[in-house]
Amino acid sequence: MKSLLNKQPQLRQIRQANGQPLTAEQNQILDAQLRTQRELLNSLLQGGDTLILELTKLKVSNSQLEDALKEVNEATHRYLFWTAGR
Repeated sequence: MKSLLNKQPQLRQIRQANGQPLTAEQNQILDAQLRTQRELLNSLLQGGDTLILELTKLKVSNSQLEDALKEVNEATHRYLFWTAGR
């Protein structure tokens, strides 16, 4: 996605099929399209970063839950051991 952002200056050099420079109207359209593309790409990059952050949080939470479950299992085994011995 970042490579698409880097290609935008090259796209501004685009010409018509006959080799002539773009008209003012064509340049306005191109500018609007490039601006929209840049905004969309930035949103995608930001969304990707947000997803990575949330995934990291989920992994940490999952690890904490696994640790808590392990503790509960160990406590249960200890309790059952002492109650079975009575």
